[in-house]
Amino acid sequence: KVYCFEVKLTYTLDLCNPKVAQALSLVDTPNCFLDKNIARATAQFVRQTTPVQAIFVPSMAFLDRLDKWVLVLFLEKLSSIADRYLPSVSECGFLSVDF
Repeated sequence: KVYCFEVKLTYTLDLCNPKVAQALSLVDTPNCFLDKNIARATAQFVRQTTPVQAIFVPSMAFLDRLDKWVLVLFLEKLSSIADRYLPSVSECGFLSVDF
């Protein structure tokens, strides 16, 4: 089954946005995120120094398509009551793969 989530957050940061990456002094984005140390250090910096609850990061499968992103939640910055940041979850269908 495939589920659709409504996610409700107050503070997010879009690391797919070149202006945001530049403000963080990241070079050669999004390719720099292929380096695990750079990806982890960037996430850790944002996590520890800002009120950001989640970051949008480029999909490693589609580095040439910044509109294809992944949302990384910092769970420790969210309420312990999941309904506050996931107000609705619904079944959207089934995943099928045809070969």
